[in-house]
Amino acid sequence: MRQLVGIEEGPSFFLLEDEGVLFSEGQQELYALNTPATYVWCCLEEGLTSDQISAAFSTSFDVPLEQAARATGDLLSRW
Repeated sequence: MRQLVGIEEGPSFFLLEDEGVLFSEGQQELYALNTPATYVWCCLEEGLTSDQISAAFSTSFDVPLEQAARATGDLLSRW
């Protein structure tokens, strides 16, 4: 298991193969991320913009760009 730095002092992220876990120490909350959500979180950690994340998601998951933009936009709006 590899811990990555949380986004802007946010939750701690732990990568578990293709999935991830977020832990918010302040709120004492734990979140499980599926593979697509983990991918988006990693893109955020790399500093990609929302447009870059959508394009990368489209390529990586072999989905049309519009579908990728909707999926990533939905995730980003929740975080």
